[in-house]
Amino acid sequence: MDEHNYGVDEAARILGLSPARVRQMLRSGELDGERRQERIEGVLGPWRIPAGAVKAFQERRDAGEATADILSGASEPPSGEAT
Repeated sequence: MDEHNYGVDEAARILGLSPARVRQMLRSGELDGERRQERIEGVLGPWRIPAGAVKAFQERRDAGEATADILSGASEPPSGEAT
């Protein structure tokens, strides 16, 4: 069975990004995806982004946020005690 693919708009909604940013990430290779080879007026068809690539990006982003929190000293949850 083929893996589910998202279009740019759907992937952008899932990732909380703009469609333009998702296209930029696809072109740069930051997000995996491919364009359909058929051309419409000389332009490649729409992007197809595998669901696994969207999930992998989310996991990398979440891990990066956790790493940033640790590096900034915010890894401990607030204790609720006033200082």
